[in-house]
Amino acid sequence: MGEVKSFKDLVIWQKSVALVREIYSIASLFPLEETQGLAHDMKMKALMIPAKIASGYSSYQKHEFKEHLDVVMRLCSELETLSAIGRMLGYVGKEDQEQLSKELRLISVMTYKLIKKIEA
Repeated sequence: MGEVKSFKDLVIWQKSVALVREIYSIASLFPLEETQGLAHDMKMKALMIPAKIASGYSSYQKHEFKEHLDVVMRLCSELETLSAIGRMLGYVGKEDQEQLSKELRLISVMTYKLIKKIEA
């Protein structure tokens, strides 16, 4: 990839935006009673991941960017937990949950590497 001129150039941001689309697709299949429950929580956590990356990148302060990335790590763990609960309740299919876990682990690894790069 070329020079990073904007948060939109960050592969981690691009992957997290794609994750939002996937979460919204899965959450749309939840029962109506989960509209304000688990589906809502999953969508909010997913939305916060690219938002925190963008906000942190735009701060121009390394320590603030790192703090935002720390939040991203927590959000990934929370979202993976919520998808596991969705699976347990029968709202998330096995393949969907496995794919979400794979994508969340990838975003987590990318986030960790970016944190280490910032700290160097």
